Amino acid sequence: MKSANRSARKTKQSTVSRWVLFGVLGIPLPLVIYFYLILHEHFGVPFADLIIPAVIFCAFVPLFSAGACWGARARANGDSRLLFLVLGLFALLCGLEFSYFEVKLGAASHDSSGYAFTIVWAAIITVGGYFIDRWITTKHRENVSTK
Repeated sequence: MKSANRSARKTKQSTVSRWVLFGVLGIPLPLVIYFYLILHEHFGVPFADLIIPAVIFCAFVPLFSAGACWGARARANGDSRLLFLVLGLFALLCGLEFSYFEVKLGAASHDSSGYAFTIVWAAIITVGGYFIDRWITTKHRENVSTK
């Protein structure tokens, strides 16, 4: 009976709709309200300059949430490539938005505001995270097999 309850709970927690709901309510709404409000009130960025990035970010978050769900499922089976691809794309989107706002605020230097800089760092985060995950998984398997 306990294993059936655990299985039902695990299935309920890993549904795509649950991940998307959490991704929409847990990430974009607080971020849009907090981050974009700070940009408008404190830094004086006009609402017209905030609307398009906010809509783009909110439109992509459900896709990233669904991808993270499928990536987490694949990672549970030992393959984490999809999860790191989704996380890398999310880092790329965030980096492009930060570069956009650096330019809008006039705080951009040539080195950090270019889109190439954002693409390179998103690739480094994705590939580095993938290799770190592979290393941890390999070490875990080695430790389990020696016991």
